Amino acid sequence: MFEKTSKYVLIILFSLSFMLTYGQRNEIMDKPKVDERIEILRKWDRLRCSDEYGHTS
Repeated sequence: MFEKTSKYVLIILFSLSFMLTYGQRNEIMDKPKVDERIEILRKWDRLRCSDEYGHTS
């Protein structure tokens, strides 16, 4: 009986510690931003006919 109870207590403690460590914080995020550097790289890939966009070289 004690082994079964201790097993459940360990499971609950592990779950709580996992939730506290890796759970989502309630922080308000800034507005989404566009990174111009990434947009330029995407346009460059599009112009050079990258396979990502369905073109084959």
